Amino acid sequence: MSEHPQDQVNYKLYLEERKILLTERSVASYAFDKTLTSLATGALVFSLAYIQFAVAGVGGVFRGTWLLLAAWAAFGLCLLASLLGYWFSREAFERQIDVSYAIIVKKEDRSSEKCNNKWTPWVTVANVTSIGSFTVGIGAFAAFAALNLPM
Repeated sequence: MSEHPQDQVNYKLYLEERKILLTERSVASYAFDKTLTSLATGALVFSLAYIQFAVAGVGGVFRGTWLLLAAWAAFGLCLLASLLGYWFSREAFERQIDVSYAIIVKKEDRSSEKCNNKWTPWVTVANVTSIGSFTVGIGAFAAFAALNLPM
């Protein structure tokens, strides 16, 4: 590295940015694991408990079974999208470290290919898919539950 004072300042800025990104990646990883476990367990336990409750009320014959299957498929897609989102997020953080180095230390033009984080849009797609499919799953399960309320 150059002995120019500004280069030293830029390198220190890069190291600070890198430290922040690594810390945030760790926090995001922990939050992801906790959320994923809670969602998966909650959706499974709730739907199974409801089915057991409903069997007693409707004698084991369900209406709108396709809604239950759609809910489970949507919850599965939610979990898959969450897993992919986590992986994309990890890659985005790693890439952002390189981007930060290129911009802060190497003085690359922000519009150059070296300063492009291609993982960021994939994180957004995975997050939107996860939220959307969870919402669809809740809606489908609520409709299934409403159709099968014990009378």
